[in-house]
Amino acid sequence: MKNIKKFLFIIIISFILSINNYTFSQLHGTFTIGTGGDYNKIASAILTLHAIGVDGPVVFNILSGVYEERQLVLNSISGSSEINTVTFKSQTGNYNNVTVNNPLDSGYTLLINGADNITFKNIYFQNISSVTLKTAVKFTGECDNIKILNNKFWGSSTDMAIGSVNAKMSNLEIANNLFTIRNAVYLPENLLVSENTKIYGNTFSNCQFGITASKHYTMTIENNVMSILQGYGIYVGDCNGDLKILKNKITPHVFQYYYTIDGIKVAPFSGTSCLIANNMISVPQGTGMYIANCVNTKIFYNTIRASSVYSGDLALTSNTGVNLKNNIYVQLANSALRH
Repeated sequence: MKNIKKFLFIIIISFILSINNYTFSQLHGTFTIGTGGDYNKIASAILTLHAIGVDGPVVFNILSGVYEERQLVLNSISGSSEINTVTFKSQTGNYNNVTVNNPLDSGYTLLINGADNITFKNIYFQNISSVTLKTAVKFTGECDNIKILNNKFWGSSTDMAIGSVNAKMSNLEIANNLFTIRNAVYLPENLLVSENTKIYGNTFSNCQFGITASKHYTMTIENNVMSILQGYGIYVGDCNGDLKILKNKITPHVFQYYYTIDGIKVAPFSGTSCLIANNMISVPQGTGMYIANCVNTKIFYNTIRASSVYSGDLALTSNTGVNLKNNIYVQLANSALRH
């Protein structure tokens, strides 16, 4: 009789444990978002992540369609690590098949608030804003290992694609995206310092401001193609560590002499090494390259083309340890080269 009771007790305990494990098991594996999928909306998947966390890599394949999401907020996820990553991506691998927008006229579509190890891939972030500034993807808090890859960002003349407020980021990667929006990448860290930021392989079309960054320690901006309507291509300020601005192409979206465009601006830089090399810059009016209050800066193998009497090739102001080598300056309107 005792053996039977012992056996029944073991069976009951095992049953209870199995229910608890099923009920509270963390996410891992591949899931679908959309009509007929595991989750109807992206917001539902995020709620589950916040509720139970992850214990392995998680991939959310988003089915083709238009998703109106009202200000998604992605907070820290329990169990997240460099191995236990979370990826949101278009199931087809084509950003034109998955459109995500916020129907409100202001705010953001996605806020990454202190979350780590997150990837957004092959998604069309569409800003439809007629009144006030709206940001598609916004960072705040301490965010590590975030990847924004192969997406499309579109917006009006008042919108921003990727921005940050009071953020401290490590290993941020923004790569192979298409930006057609006023302000593409805006990362001005005022108090905190972000580390190891990489922005490469992106296309900027008809943007007013391409890349803006400050307070970054060790940053690489490489192989981006920019057609700027009016404003500047790359502006990096108050950075240190190792800064590399390499192989970028910056040209005017519309070649009109009354549009002022600055190519690359670095002011100031106080780190160990700044390398600006192999960039091609063309400006109808403005300054091809502006370097001010910088140290340990190498400007090598760049081509700068200025087209009007109101444009200049290169401006150097209050620098220490700037080295120029094998740059090509093309001035089509007899404007003075400024040093």
